[in-house]
Amino acid sequence: MRIAYVMPTRNRPERIARTLDALASLGPHDAEVIFVDNASDQRPLVPSELSSGLPVKLIERDRNEGAAARNVGAHATDPSCDWVVMLDDDSHPRDLGLFDAL
Repeated sequence: MRIAYVMPTRNRPERIARTLDALASLGPHDAEVIFVDNASDQRPLVPSELSSGLPVKLIERDRNEGAAARNVGAHATDPSCDWVVMLDDDSHPRDLGLFDAL
């Protein structure tokens, strides 16, 4: 099973960094991470891949779309994903039990 984590964000680079660290700490698993930036004042620094091997995408919007930016992220997911998990930029799964639950 493959999942995509989709998160909108705006002006929270420190929070994004912590969330990415937390997702990497889960270890390798079949997922991708998509951040949709809602016109932040400065572009967030997002790697193209986490230390665990998870690919990361950053989609930049030219205006603040709020939570609706999740729709943009959902459309950008890899078609092979079975599930799209909508998160906030300050949330993440605590462990890989999410796969068992799905």
